[in-house]
Amino acid sequence: GVLALTERAVIIRNLCEMLSAVFFVSAIVLGPLSMAASILQAAPLVVTLGAAVFLGAPVGWRRWSAIAAGFLGVLIIVRPGAEGFVPASLLAVAGVIFLSGRDLASRSARRIEFHQSQKCVNFRLVRKKLPEHASEPQRLVAECSPHPLLS
Repeated sequence: GVLALTERAVIIRNLCEMLSAVFFVSAIVLGPLSMAASILQAAPLVVTLGAAVFLGAPVGWRRWSAIAAGFLGVLIIVRPGAEGFVPASLLAVAGVIFLSGRDLASRSARRIEFHQSQKCVNFRLVRKKLPEHASEPQRLVAECSPHPLLS
């Protein structure tokens, strides 16, 4: 319910989501799309690194090797110090960091309450788009109590 939406991890998740969008769109606007998309592919590496460092997830030597190789690939794309360096690539890197922060905050948030509230919000939004004669799933109608802001 409401507690899950005001939980610290959910607020951090939403803030990271917003900042990742701002940085990544800025990177696309100010630099080549291919560069930004290539850097975005490093997001799973950063999530794995963050899960190991901040959440204590077990990571074996093979994954650490893959993370190192992936970051080496990102350095080849960004080319720091070279003539071909594009400053907008730093915006894409910031976007990846915040995107990974979003995923890590989602992992640490309480799942059940947030999942239920999100399911109800999504159901109400879809229900408004359905034609009048469409049948509504009774289980979701019973689970989602009416809310004055969403009805």
